[in-house]
Amino acid sequence: MSPSRRALLSAATAATTSVVLAGCSGTGTSGSSTRSSTESVSRALDDPPPYAYLRADADLAAVWRPRGDQSKREARKYPGPQILDSQSRADELEYADVDGADAVRAFVADTDFDAETVYVDQRTVPACYRLELCGASWTSTDVDLEYSRLGLAYDVPCEADAEVVEARFLRLPDALDHETVSSMGSRTGSGGCPGEHAPVAGSEIPGHDDAGTATEGNSS
Repeated sequence: MSPSRRALLSAATAATTSVVLAGCSGTGTSGSSTRSSTESVSRALDDPPPYAYLRADADLAAVWRPRGDQSKREARKYPGPQILDSQSRADELEYADVDGADAVRAFVADTDFDAETVYVDQRTVPACYRLELCGASWTSTDVDLEYSRLGLAYDVPCEADAEVVEARFLRLPDALDHETVSSMGSRTGSGGCPGEHAPVAGSEIPGHDDAGTATEGNSS
């Protein structure tokens, strides 16, 4: 899909077009939709957009887009969100050398960019904690995520004063335009999410066994 066509799709859906997943508090609301009717479009936690996950043991970005003659460290210095609305933009990304990176790269490459967009959200987290994705909402101009911060179980090794970077690659079922999306944010609560929304590829989640079942830890 050419950028011009994608921009036309974004304009057609308008800023009021919204897809919402229930948030951490379970009180997510849906907005009006002008795509095909005036009814709101919503998805519950049992039918979220699939996402991949990376956790890098450093305070640098887990995925980044090189810029000019920057060194690798300079390019990775500021973890931030990315809108991947084409295969060419996806191909520009570089990934940290961590377990799961190849699986995440394959997940991104398998996206149908004519109808889907990959939203990359990454942020620093204290090393003895992890984030749990509770929900997401988006329009043609903004993307917003909801997280809950959880403490790792006592038997998961971590450095109390260190930070890690967690990155999530959400495959949104909409053709967004990176030039149109102007707001990308998140909210972080505590106490866990009302339902588990596990990644489909990438790094192992700390505190989970091979079956993907969470071990008990402290929430914060």
